[in-house]
Order: sequence, then C-alpha cells, then structure tokens
Amino acid sequence: MISHVEGLFEVPAQGGEPEPLIERSGKDNRLLWPRFLPGEDDSRKLLYVDFDPRIQQGRIVAHDLKSDQREILVSGFLPAYDPSGHIIYRVGDPPELWSVPFSVDSLKMTGDPFRVRENASRPSVAVDGTLLYQQGGAALMEESNQLVWRDREGKTLGRIGRPQRLIHTVDLSPDEKRVVVQGVETYGIAIGIHEVDQPLQTRLTATSLQDREEWQVGPVWSPTGDRLAFSTERPRNIFVRRSDGTGDPVRLTNSDETDYLSHWSEDEKILVFERTNNERGHPDGALWYLKKRDNGEEYEEVPFLQTSSNELMPSLSPNGRVVAYVSDESGQEEVYLRTFPGGGGKRPV
Repeated sequence: MISHVEGLFEVPAQGGEPEPLIERSGKDNRLLWPRFLPGEDDSRKLLYVDFDPRIQQGRIVAHDLKSDQREILVSGFLPAYDPSGHIIYRVGDPPELWSVPFSVDSLKMTGDPFRVRENASRPSVAVDGTLLYQQGGAALMEESNQLVWRDREGKTLGRIGRPQRLIHTVDLSPDEKRVVVQGVETYGIAIGIHEVDQPLQTRLTATSLQDREEWQVGPVWSPTGDRLAFSTERPRNIFVRRSDGTGDPVRLTNSDETDYLSHWSEDEKILVFERTNNERGHPDGALWYLKKRDNGEEYEEVPFLQTSSNELMPSLSPNGRVVAYVSDESGQEEVYLRTFPGGGGKRPV
C-alpha cells in the first residue's frame, strides 16, 4: 500500500502496477501513513491519515475496504495500532504521543484519548505490545515560510513581516501595508498580521492543534481594512471581527456544512463564498453569496450556483457584474466566468 497525491494505491508484494485503492477526500487533501489492521486472512481494514493542507489538520481514519465503512477517529498523525486495543499517534509541535482505545471489529473508539509521552514521535508497536518511539522529533513540516514581494519576472524585491512556519492563506490589506495569514506556529493554528515595511507580526487568534473546535481559518480583509472575515472549525461557518482584535466575532452564515469566504464586493454589500458538503468526506462545493439586508446590518444567504460538479474559489469582479470561479465540470479544474447575480452567460477562461 502506497500514498500518492491522488489517494492511496496498492501494489502486489512481488511488484507490479499500482492500482487505485482509496480516492482523496478533497481536491487538496492527502492520504498519508497507511497501515493494515490485524484480522482474518481476507481482512481489508486499515488506518491512514486524511490530511487537509488548507488548515494543516490530519484526521486519523479507520476504513474497512470490504464494507466501505469509514470512521474518523481523532486529529493526529503517524498512527500505529497497539495489540492491547489502542491506537498510538502523534499530536502537537513539540510532539507528544497520545493513545485512544479502539476496536478493530467495530472500527470505533471505545474510550477517550489520553497522553502517553511528552516530547516523542514516530510510534511503532510490536506484536507483544512493546512501544518504540523517537525521543523528541522535528516538526512534521520543518521549513519556515517567508512572505516576499516579487516582480512579474519573478525577481525578489523585498521581504514582508517575519518568517513563520506553514503559511497557508495570504491576503494583502487594501492599503497594501499589512498581510493577514493563517498558518501554524509551535502552539498551533494561528491567524496573524504581518507588517509590509518592517519585520513585525501581530497575532490575532491562536488555538492549539488539539482544540479543533476553536480553530479560525481562511482570513479575508474587508475592502476598508477594518474587519476580517474567517471560518471557524465547528461550526464551519463565516464570522467577521475587527482587524485590530477588539470586539467579539459576528456570525454571518448558519449551516451544517462548510463555508469558506472568498471575496467581498467593494461596497461590502455582497460576500461570495464556497459551501461544501462534507458527507462521507467527499466534498461537493457550491457557490453562494451573502447579501446585505435593507437594515444595513444583517446579511441574507443566497445560492448562486449549485450543480453536480464541484465549484470553488469564487471571486467577484470590481464592478460586481461577473463572478470568476473554479469548476471540475469538464473533468479537470478550470476557470469560468458567469454574470452576477443572474448566473448566466457561462464562459470558460
């Protein structure tokens, strides 16, 4: 069994052509560290990590290939099965080893997770229950990211802010003096603002990797630069708060699905976003927008484009008349234009 950018593949022990085994759950997701679970000779149960690079989250999954039963267990990395009826796995940075009681028969957790060892990584468990692990351990993603200016020929013109581990979402403020990013620090998931003209960073939010329900991801500036919109993990809806960190977040969407804001209109009356159906881990993106009500305060949720294809990353034109977006309706991801708000006049780019 091997991990590949498109999912998991299997290959005979004697060699041969790899055959698709499990497709990835999202267009950017990776399926990592696959391990077969013990069972009868014809057992087809396994563990693997479903990794979402947008939020740097790894979810440990137990999967029965025969019945297609799929159970999401806990957030973590590098899972190893313990014959005592547990799964040992890595969390955090600095790393820790945690364990959760687990039934191979039901593929479900049978108890709550608990910490096994601090400053430890890469667990491996022998059939007699002996645990082997690496003392300490580097970050899963060790490289440090640095924001830079580049010209259209690719020449580096200057640096922005401070180096930071694993920068994901990047959005330049309207006055071009600040950059908001979502990334990972040693303590967990963070939204921070880097100053363009000096090596300074202001932390806006910070939550540990274990406190998944508190994560705030995907920040986007308002056109005036005084507010930021972002998504929360649970519920994965859109919120807005002041960019100076004062005040409480205000909730804009309310659904059981996953909402990612992409773009504000120049007058802040329209916010276009992607709504994803995560049923059984196979996202199906649709495009929606928020329209400011007549009272000037609240927003109304309005569907824009819902098809059998996956539509993502909507962006509204400066005059508010056209939406650019990504769709896989042709069999591969391509960019299209549609008139707004009617949705007609589809044109591929």
